[in-house]
This record gives sequence, C-alpha cells and structure tokens, in this order.
Amino acid sequence: MPATLGTFEVGAAGRGDPAGAARARLDTAMAEVGACYVRDPALSPALLAGFAEATAAFFRQPAGDKLALSARGPGTFGYRPAGSGAYAAAAGTVAASRDRCELFKVGAGTPGDSGGDGAAGGPAGWGAAAPAMRSAWLAAYAAFEQTAAAAADLLAAAAGPADPGVARWMGGHASNLAVNWYPGDDAEPSGPSQPTDEGGLRGAHTDFGPFTLLHHPGGVDGLDIEVDGHWVAAPPRPGHLILLLGDLLPFATGRRWRAPRHRVSAPSASGERMSVVFFVFPDPTTIVTPAGGGPAEAVAAGAFVAERLDRVYT
Repeated sequence: MPATLGTFEVGAAGRGDPAGAARARLDTAMAEVGACYVRDPALSPALLAGFAEATAAFFRQPAGDKLALSARGPGTFGYRPAGSGAYAAAAGTVAASRDRCELFKVGAGTPGDSGGDGAAGGPAGWGAAAPAMRSAWLAAYAAFEQTAAAAADLLAAAAGPADPGVARWMGGHASNLAVNWYPGDDAEPSGPSQPTDEGGLRGAHTDFGPFTLLHHPGGVDGLDIEVDGHWVAAPPRPGHLILLLGDLLPFATGRRWRAPRHRVSAPSASGERMSVVFFVFPDPTTIVTPAGGGPAEAVAAGAFVAERLDRVYT
C-alpha cells in the first residue's frame, strides 16, 4: 500500500473512536490527498463475487448483444462501447483522447427499468434481456448504497463544523453504480509513469459528485492517483474499497479538501480489467453553497454534475 493512502473502517467498525483520532487522520487525508482505503465488514464478498461473475458474462458477449442495452444520452443508463467518452475532457481544459473502456451504468434519480423491486433503474428492457445480471446489479447497488451512507457519516464527522451536509445528501440521493470494462485485447502494458495525462486506458480526471467508491474484482491493478504532482499507484487491497473525493465536496468545503486526479494505465499483466464504481450524487435539486460563500456562489448539484458529463460525452 502506498504510504500516502490511509485505511479507515466504516459502519459499526468505525464508530469506536472516542478520542477522534481516526476522524482527525481522515480530515488530514482528505486535505492532503483526497483518497483513502475504506473497509466495511458488512459488504459481502460473496455478493461482490456473484456481481462480478454476472457482469463479466455480459461484457464478454458479442458487441451486438450489448448494444441492445445501450445508453441513449449523457445522463442515461445502460451500455456504452469503448470510445464513447473522454473523462479527461470533463474539466474543459484539454482536448482528450477517447477512453479505451466499455461501460455499463445503472442508478437512481433517472427514469429507467427498475421493475419496482429496487432503487436502481437501468436501460429499458434489461429485465428481459439480462435477468441474472439485473438481479445481481440491484443487490450490489443496495449494498454499495449502505456502505456509501456509512462512509458519508465518517466524512461528515471528519469535516466537523465544516461539514456541508454530506451525510444528509444520501437522503433521496441519485447515485450511480457503474462498471468500466477493459477487454485487454488492444491494451499495451505500461508502467504508471508512461501514459500521458490524457492517454492510457482512461485519461486523467477528477470525479464529479461528493465522493466515489471503487472496487476491483480479481485484484487487477492499473489505477494511478496524483499526489503532490506525482502519479502514485493505488493497487487493490482484499476486502477494501478505494474512496475518492469528487469535485462537489471540495467545492462545498471551500477547497479545504481536494478531489484527486486519477487515471487508468494498462494493468501490469495484460488481460481483462473490471472496475466497479459507485458514484455518490445528491438529489439533483440540492443547492450547494461553498463554505464562506453566498447565494451568488450556490449551485444545484444536478447542474454541477451535468456540466461535466456533457463535456465527457461531447
């Protein structure tokens, strides 16, 4: 584990800290890096394994079968082939190369096919086209949702009086669960220092919401996080997720905390790579005002995120 990334317990395991030492460490980690490892004992390894198996089976299908569940716009759910987006373009500062990964995404807050038995909606027709996958994704969404709520509680405690209400944002949230799939058939292996900021398998970018949780089935590496101007490898750890702050939480804390740029270079060994990503988003109508700011600086969370997504898929 890189010395720059700390490790924290969330949920019931993270509450026995009467002296506040863990909260102080997390505050420092979010201010200096904006990323850490988190462990939630309640997140079932068996559930994650079943989710990964069903999802890998979907991505290994012929392209035409996957396109039947295509997303139909920047903010919609479903499948996107490699080259659909360029996350490095989200900040509006670079003309970025297209990302070399496929994607499938579901979430709350956008009309879709949830079938009435889960909070997460997906592309129309996925219940009939991929029932096993749909069932696994609804279960995984609910599990990540609970871990995200526990992580939000810990972040709120670490922020102290500067907390903008991150735990409250989980009420009526519009979070997404996504998988980035790197087939490995056209990726050239490279070390973490070799890809350009805009290149690699997914270009350098920050996330958009308050925070993101990452899980890497199979322990495949390839994630780099920028720390003090240097790229640092963040390898997966068994039983842990990686927490990354997104742009909205630093905005809300008056830049007290930071959102780290990160990218995906080719894994150290060629082959398939799956990245499971839970993007936490507040209700789109939530008004966020930066610390020390006034009504003129306030933004709606949905507009804040949509502006960046539009650049990704332009």
